Amino acid sequence: QWLAGMIIALPPERFVDFKKALGPDAVAARLRTTLADMSGALDETDMARLRFDPLRLNNVIFGGTGADPLTATMNLPPVLSIASARSLKTFEDDQQFVAQVKSALAAATTSAALSPAPHFLLTGEPAITADIASHMRRDIIVMLVFTFALTSLAFWFTYRSLMPLMWIIVAQIMAVFVALVAARLIFTQINVLSIGFSSILLGVGMDYCILVYHFFAQPGETDAHEWKELRHAIWLSSITTAATFGLLYFSSFPGLRQLAVLVGVGLLATAFFSTTFLADLLARRRPTAPRWLGPISDRCARFMSRHRLAFRLAAIAVVVGTILLFPQMEKFSFYDPGVDQLEPSDLEPYRAQKIIQDATAQMPHPDFVSGATETNRGAWTPLDPAPIRQQFQQAGFNPTWAASTLQLIDTLNRWQAGTLDLTGPAQASGAWIQLREDLNRTAVQDFKRLSLFMFLVVVTLCAVAHRSFRLVGLNLVALAMSMLLLALGLYASQTSMTILSLLCLPLMIGLVIDYSLHILLALEHARGNLIDAFRHLAVPVLLTGTASIIGFTAPVLSSQPALQNFGNVMDLGTIAAVASGLILLPVLYGRLQPVHRVPGGKGAHHSASLYCASMFDLGAWLGRVFPLSVLRVVAGSAGWIYAWTHPARVRVVHRNLRLLDDSLPLQSARRVYGEFGKTLADYFHIGTRPPEEALKIISRMTGEDHLDAARREGKGALIVTGHFGLFELGGLLMARNGFPSAALTYPEPSSALTAWRAGFRRRWGVDTIEIGPDSFAFLQIAERLRSGHFVATLIDRPHPSENIPVNLPHGVARFSAGILLLAAHCGSPVIPATMVRQADGFYHAQVFAPLFIEPRATRAETLQFYSQQIADIFLPVLCAHPEQWYQFVSLSPES
Repeated sequence: QWLAGMIIALPPERFVDFKKALGPDAVAARLRTTLADMSGALDETDMARLRFDPLRLNNVIFGGTGADPLTATMNLPPVLSIASARSLKTFEDDQQFVAQVKSALAAATTSAALSPAPHFLLTGEPAITADIASHMRRDIIVMLVFTFALTSLAFWFTYRSLMPLMWIIVAQIMAVFVALVAARLIFTQINVLSIGFSSILLGVGMDYCILVYHFFAQPGETDAHEWKELRHAIWLSSITTAATFGLLYFSSFPGLRQLAVLVGVGLLATAFFSTTFLADLLARRRPTAPRWLGPISDRCARFMSRHRLAFRLAAIAVVVGTILLFPQMEKFSFYDPGVDQLEPSDLEPYRAQKIIQDATAQMPHPDFVSGATETNRGAWTPLDPAPIRQQFQQAGFNPTWAASTLQLIDTLNRWQAGTLDLTGPAQASGAWIQLREDLNRTAVQDFKRLSLFMFLVVVTLCAVAHRSFRLVGLNLVALAMSMLLLALGLYASQTSMTILSLLCLPLMIGLVIDYSLHILLALEHARGNLIDAFRHLAVPVLLTGTASIIGFTAPVLSSQPALQNFGNVMDLGTIAAVASGLILLPVLYGRLQPVHRVPGGKGAHHSASLYCASMFDLGAWLGRVFPLSVLRVVAGSAGWIYAWTHPARVRVVHRNLRLLDDSLPLQSARRVYGEFGKTLADYFHIGTRPPEEALKIISRMTGEDHLDAARREGKGALIVTGHFGLFELGGLLMARNGFPSAALTYPEPSSALTAWRAGFRRRWGVDTIEIGPDSFAFLQIAERLRSGHFVATLIDRPHPSENIPVNLPHGVARFSAGILLLAAHCGSPVIPATMVRQADGFYHAQVFAPLFIEPRATRAETLQFYSQQIADIFLPVLCAHPEQWYQFVSLSPES
């Protein structure tokens, strides 16, 4: 057909010469010349040329100019472009047809006794489809095995649990099955490229399963409220991700519409199976997470809290660095509009097609096809191939020698009859160039059009999830930072996005929102406590990020350049999403919302700028440098100044003092702050002195025999005290007297301060047990008590949800007395104790007779009875030294 197209474009006089060369006499004469040439010594190249063109028609067409296409293609492998006369509807049909063609070729080369037998490169639609199908089948198997194997290995390495891993895999398989069924029902047939994304769905959908597993693997009883919040967060994030990616359903590309349905439905199905099927199994057979996960996440949270400023500066440096690099980055092509890189060039049919395209590139310019074609059409008289075939036979040639000439005559006959367009190859080449432009223009238009809707969907769903402008703003900041990190990653790796990876950016947007939603909801639930939030989310988010990276790495192993590019881009995007979610959001959240605010109050009961680790470092340094008398004067004066400058907080303390004595003036509340300053001076003094020297500050101790009796019993004891005097001094006293001790504490306003105070106690030999929202700490307490340890706790500050009303002389206060039931369960005595500074500046340690908690009619009755007994024991000390009751939180039932 290509040669015929050159013939019809010849000048009319040369076209007539070509026609004469096919006359009976001319054919006979040319065949005799060919026979004469064959009687001489011919090399393989000349013989091949004669076999292809025994009538030497190329000399007529090209006029001996050397443009004979055989000259340029003799060293190329043989290429056949094949087509089927019948309709090929499935991949199997294409593969069977290609196998039949290869079988026929093998038979033909055998009968022709060709040695060595040539390897034919097959191209054409059936060959391309069959080869892609076989490679995609292999790619899908490789990607699924790779994703399953590595995600399972990452899960096992983190949690060391096999049976729950099997349950997770079953949940994932069910979700993929639901997605495939939904896509098949909507589209009837599923694009093979879309099926390849099932491995990506496995990696991304693993997120929800890991979150559910980590929740049930936490020690202690399952908190129904926390489970409800987690389930709510999983559904919100899955709907957000599915909605952003589902917008591709409105793309102009059918393959991406299938992809949108497959991933969107798959994510929703994963959320459903993880919160129902998987959650039910895990609830019945509770797994246990390795103990090392908690300490690691705690250390990471403390490190971030301690270096929060450095992380913020690093984020600013990234932004500034990007601005400085912008002139160079502007020259880099983040989006490559070429579609050549999307072609599977490693496949044999595409290499064969490339050979054909390179050969047809030698065609004359389309201008060569002039108006003479119509003149030549009129001059061409359809030729009967039968006489020419007969002449070949009479000259002694095998029928295969006439094949090329007869095909050329048949092509020209069909062209003359109007049933064949010989200018089609040139038009097809121009159409392919136009198709490239249309594809890119459509892709860019879709991206711009859908990006606006994606932004609106993200903002809307984040607003529904958070109902807070600030939190929605943080989500968008995380999204912007992740996009910035992605751009830097693309520039550093010199990776350009293609049509596919450009339009699949919604999946990355969904990942960013997914992580940021979970992180922000956890921080809100923990009231800004980063340690608590990380304890529930740091490991799952890292593991889910790893699973997503594995899912997106799987396409890199495929034979499809489009999938390889998509995997590379999404790996960079996932790393950016995890970094912005786990690092950027927490450090920004801490700056935008101070933690530990008092419910219902106007602010925290402490100063965020003073009650922090750096100020405690300063206090410890002053304690080492200055004598105690100087420290007390300075710290007491600072307390008075603070009281005068914070009247609202003084009024809270005054209301608490009036529960003891209704006649106490406001001045007494200011005196509390002065005494608290002196107590802090004592605290830093004893913490920076040798224990023997520090204990000299205690001049009198009564009731020590109660501690000795408890030690002899071997059941430990719960030491209860209140926020008055220097209660920390009791830990030092007990440790020096050989009582193994631990102090219970709520998390401080910052993890750094929690770690600071725990380290301060550790110098005295006193451990710290941090009480968080989970019940794991109570297991530690029970274990300590059963091993004969003494556990000290404060009881006179109301817990937000678990508190008991007690009667004071002039009102009702609320104590946190739930810990008393744990002592009863362990059979340990409850020993009240106080440590109060006397007028001479020395401390009086007083230990009261133990209480043994015996259950009464109801749990509430038990707590009420013994809480009141403890309050009655403390009242004489409190009323005698109200200025040392450091109760800065409102105790009234209305607060």
